[in-house]
Amino acid sequence: MNFELIVATDINGIIGSNNNIPWYIPEDLIRFRKMTTDSVVIMGRKTFESLPNGKLKNRINIVITRNYANYKNDDSSLIFTDTSNIINIVSKINKKKFIIGGKEIYNLFWKFCKIIHITIVYIETNGEIVFPVNIKKFNNKEYYQDIYKSEVLLSKNNNTAYQYFTYSKNSIEDINITINN
Repeated sequence: MNFELIVATDINGIIGSNNNIPWYIPEDLIRFRKMTTDSVVIMGRKTFESLPNGKLKNRINIVITRNYANYKNDDSSLIFTDTSNIINIVSKINKKKFIIGGKEIYNLFWKFCKIIHITIVYIETNGEIVFPVNIKKFNNKEYYQDIYKSEVLLSKNNNTAYQYFTYSKNSIEDINITINN
């Protein structure tokens, strides 16, 4: 089963601070929405709880939590489960599947993700949550192929520079060289 991973990081791989994204780039949020609409988004409980408006609309939201029995699956667009049930659940859904975070979920699904969509935000933040893959290793052509690279863009909101990249893994074997220790 193939998954796509989508993430935004600062130049040092920071993805979060106090369960929040440490920057605000509306254009990236619009891109995220366009890419993931009418698909499945898989996230951890902390990521779900950080969403300002609850579940993401026009997507099937799957939330992985150890305590899934404490949550109510209110409809088919919001499913709480644990890791033991996730493959069974997603295998029944014929839609594109995106891994959207956080760190533990990226770690868990990394080896199943063939396509990686990454937004690099050209700032340094003081966040404590680091993407579990060293982003500099995406330049290693032995393991990754460039599919897409945007120009450096500036947010109209605050002139923050950012850039989009999409990579394809050449094989699943790269797991051992890319995970940060």
